[in-house]
Amino acid sequence: MIRIASLFNAEDTSNLYRIYIWSGSVNIAGDYFFTGIGLGPGSFAYLYPDYAHPLATEGVPHSHMVYLELIVELGILGFVSFIWYMLRLCIDTTRTLLRSPDRKTQLFQVACIASLIGIAFTFCVEYVWYYPRTFFSYFILVGFSCAAIRISKNLILSDESNRKQVTDHEEQQSQ
Repeated sequence: MIRIASLFNAEDTSNLYRIYIWSGSVNIAGDYFFTGIGLGPGSFAYLYPDYAHPLATEGVPHSHMVYLELIVELGILGFVSFIWYMLRLCIDTTRTLLRSPDRKTQLFQVACIASLIGIAFTFCVEYVWYYPRTFFSYFILVGFSCAAIRISKNLILSDESNRKQVTDHEEQQSQ
């Protein structure tokens, strides 16, 4: 509970250190706005000391925020592409969730959307992709979301096809 309370304390040294790192990272992003610096912690570690805040100069392997790291590494076009893909994934998952006739698939999609939203908030305050297991876990979740979308679309098409057959059969019976 103390750690959670410290998140909103600007005087906490951990929070200040993170803000200092973000300041240096924003400076990098400003100079490499369109192209980015390239993928990986090596590029960041090489450039960061030249842009670092005086109170956060040593041992900084990343920006401590996924969104800022994406802008720094990929530039604005890479960042916008990532955000577009994530929004599109959430929108497609929600659309198929609302139309899916299968309750289990709907529950699975709710879990995927909730997980993606939770992770999106975590991306604001931490660079979780620095650790391979969380990086791969994130993209496994994205894969599960895509699979749920495809399953739902197939179920929707199958359900619509069945309804059309029933309607056609009823029309033939009435004639």
